[in-house]
Amino acid sequence: MKNKQQILTDCQNNSNPDRKRKHTGKADDVKEALLRWFSQARSWQVPVSGPLLMEKANSLAEGLRVMEFKATDGWLERWNERNGIKFKKQHGEKQDADDWGAERWVTEILPGILQAYSPRDIFNANETGLYWRAMPDGTLSFKNAEASGCKVPKERVTLLLACNMDGTEKLEPLMIGKSKQPHCFKNVKRLPVPYEANKNLWMTSDIWREWLTKLDGQMRAKKRQIVMLCDNCAAHSSDVKLTNVKLVFMPRNTTSLIQPMDQGIIANFKQHYRSLVLRHLMGVMELVEDGERAAEFARKLTLLDWLHMQKAACSRVTAATVVHCYRRASFTTTADDETGRHYSGRFLSIATCLLTAMSRRPQPSLMRSCVLACRSMSAPLEMVSQRRAGRH
Repeated sequence: MKNKQQILTDCQNNSNPDRKRKHTGKADDVKEALLRWFSQARSWQVPVSGPLLMEKANSLAEGLRVMEFKATDGWLERWNERNGIKFKKQHGEKQDADDWGAERWVTEILPGILQAYSPRDIFNANETGLYWRAMPDGTLSFKNAEASGCKVPKERVTLLLACNMDGTEKLEPLMIGKSKQPHCFKNVKRLPVPYEANKNLWMTSDIWREWLTKLDGQMRAKKRQIVMLCDNCAAHSSDVKLTNVKLVFMPRNTTSLIQPMDQGIIANFKQHYRSLVLRHLMGVMELVEDGERAAEFARKLTLLDWLHMQKAACSRVTAATVVHCYRRASFTTTADDETGRHYSGRFLSIATCLLTAMSRRPQPSLMRSCVLACRSMSAPLEMVSQRRAGRH
C-alpha cells in the first residue's frame, strides 16, 4: 500500500479515520499552523472556542503572508471535522488533581492493600449532593416545538455511598437532610435508608463517627476485617475506635483520579435515580386527568417517596459497573492483569490479520475498522505493524 506509514501516523495523531481521501486545498500552511497552535493551547488546558480559532487563523494567515484568506464558519466547520475536533463541555476536577501524589499512592500504598485484603473486603465511601426533586434538563422533542423548561427545585440532600471492590456488597446510602423530623416521617417505623439531619446539609464528624461505629459493629458480627478507603475531607475524622474496619485516607486532590466512587459509580447511581423519578411521575400522571405538569407533580412528592427511589437506584448499580470503576482507579489484581494480557493478545492477532488483508487489497472500510479497534483497546498501531512484518 502506498503511503502506508503516513496513513498510520495520521491515524495516531487523531486524524479523522472516516476520511477516504486526503484533499489539499488553499492555505495549507495556515491549516497546519493552526493545528499546531491548537494542540499547544490544549496542552496548556486553555479553553478554545470557535471565534478564537477563526481569529487565530486570520492572524496566522497574515503572518504567513497568505493573501485573500478569511476564516469563515464553513471553513472552520470543515477544519474541525477534518482534524477530529469537537466542542466538549469541561467537567470534573482533574485539572486541579495531584497527578504525582496519585501515582505515588497507587504504586506504594495500594499494592499492600490489595495483598492484605480480598476484593470483597475493600470498600470505598464518598459523599455527593443531590437535588432530589429536580428532573432532567434535556428531552426529546419535535423539531419545530419549543423545549421550554421550568424553575429548578432547590431542595438538596447529601448522600454517603459506599461499595466493595468486586461489586457484591453495596452499603445502604446514608442521607443527610436539613430537618430532624420531616412531617412525612410521622408514624413511619422504619425508613428505607438511614437518615441524619444537619442544617447545613454537610457531613459532620459526629455523623461520620456514628456511621463508622455502626459499620464496625456489623463487620464484628460477621467476623470480617475490612478496609475503608476515603478522601481527606475534614469531616472524615480518624479519632474513632474501630476493631474490624481499618480506615485508609487517600492523598489530597486525588479523588478524581484514584477514588473508585468518582470514576462513574456515583454518576451511574444518579442516572438510575433520575430514570426512576421519571417513571414514577409518568405512572402517577397517567392516572390523573387534570393536566398538571410534571414539575408540579414532582413538588407534591414527599422526601419519604424519594428515599424509596434512592434505595432502588442504589440496588440497580450493577457489579460489572462497580468492578469497571475500580479498575479505572487502578485497583487491579493479579487475575485481572492476566485476563487483560490474554484479551490483548487475542485482539493483537485480530488487528494483525486486518492489516495484512488491507495491505493485499486496500479497502477504506478495513482501514477504519482497524484504526477504531486499536483506539478502543488502546493498542499502539506500531505493535500491529511490527507483528505483521515479523510474519514475512
